[in-house]
Amino acid sequence: MCQNNNQFIPLKIFIFFIYLLIFLPLICVSEEIVKHCNSEDLIFKYTDCDQNNKRWLFAIPRSHDFLCTQESIPAPLHGLNCSVTCPAGHFLEIKSQKCKLCNPGTFSLGDRVRYEEFESTKLPEGFSIENSPDESFGNNKLKCSTQRTNSGNGGWNVEGNQLRYSWTPCVSTLSISLHLIKPGFAEFQYQISRESKGLIHLLQVKNAQCQNYGPLISKQNIYQKKENHEETNQEGADIRLQKLSLRKGQNLITWTLAVNPVLSSRMEMIRLIRLDISGLAFAPECTECPEGTFSSLYGAQHCEPCGENEFSQKGSTKCQQCPPNMWAEPRSGFCQKRPICSSLDFYPARPSICNENNKENFKIFWRKINPQICIDNDGMVNSLIKENVKENCIPCGPGMKRNNDGYCELCPEGQISVEGKICIPCPFGSIPEYGIFITNWDSIPPGIELRKECEFLSAEVPGECSINPSWISYGTRLESVQTRMRVLQ
Repeated sequence: MCQNNNQFIPLKIFIFFIYLLIFLPLICVSEEIVKHCNSEDLIFKYTDCDQNNKRWLFAIPRSHDFLCTQESIPAPLHGLNCSVTCPAGHFLEIKSQKCKLCNPGTFSLGDRVRYEEFESTKLPEGFSIENSPDESFGNNKLKCSTQRTNSGNGGWNVEGNQLRYSWTPCVSTLSISLHLIKPGFAEFQYQISRESKGLIHLLQVKNAQCQNYGPLISKQNIYQKKENHEETNQEGADIRLQKLSLRKGQNLITWTLAVNPVLSSRMEMIRLIRLDISGLAFAPECTECPEGTFSSLYGAQHCEPCGENEFSQKGSTKCQQCPPNMWAEPRSGFCQKRPICSSLDFYPARPSICNENNKENFKIFWRKINPQICIDNDGMVNSLIKENVKENCIPCGPGMKRNNDGYCELCPEGQISVEGKICIPCPFGSIPEYGIFITNWDSIPPGIELRKECEFLSAEVPGECSINPSWISYGTRLESVQTRMRVLQ
């Protein structure tokens, strides 16, 4: 009797499919590239330190695209003692296990590491970001993005080459995991919204047992100085410097940010300008100089800023001068075309001496704001000169009078001023109410000095503020000068 073989066809197909599932991965693995690796194909790394403060040095393939033959991978070696460090201006070449000088165009802080720029595709090793619903305000059903970079949904993320926090209804936490071989610190320099009132942040440090030993809490930007941290800022300042002490061993720094939905606005922002961490073993490689800086020597411990109207690319050994029709801001990697002058590039210069008998002292002259950036092709300064006006001397401040030389001076002890013009004794049985009341900004009372500083938005720039004048007197008021440079005065 003949059998119908067609009924076995589905069974054969099923068996063949099972065979592919089982043996196809083995076939793929067997076809993976195996090569004799050289030093350029390998990465050398240290193991974690053991209880005796020792470690091993081992090699692994640089890429996952190939395997190395067993004989081409060197055997593990005894690594340097975990207490060994390299001085500033040096890095540890792991292959030779020796400290070497940094090349020109780079720098090293030795047992410290500095973060100023961040890659848009990944965070540095040890960094992580987590966004979660804010249950304290009933937002437990809120969906929070898990993207780490360029999410556009707020919270901590990398925008361009900067790590920053922007408004989000979620709780956003930046975590930094560190292993220190000796006590050190973490120093944050950051910019925060000047009028921030609804931003709630918690910066704390935990040890290997996840126990807090360095809490720093701020709800309304009010900080208390404790043993383990320092915080430097001026009232209302945008840029702040904060330092946390760290212990030897494993540390976890967390910076958690949330917003009060009643007090906050969507303009809440924090931008990390610079993060320095000390107490590390060594620098595995030297850091390239940021844009607008350079290092021309071997073993640089820091990078020098470029001069006025100079620029440089990342990792430069020298700066380049901009063409005459272009200019560059501090810490800039490019030049930009000089704009045509407008009235914003000039300021009214008022004389500090005002003598009623000398009418020339009433004149207000227009001067160009330094550094001079714009090009006056349209004769803007000539048009402003035609608008020069003469004003009468404004009264001196309370408790002062104008002397014969035209200066405002304090009244003698026991006297008060009348409308800032003359001084008279107090009535019998009364004494003056002493104090300093400034209403005339043409001349500042003796003993008072106005401090002028610039906080550059691009990065920290050492040296004096090049903007002059930074504050302008309008007689009865004082205003910060408008400038084309990205600074805060």
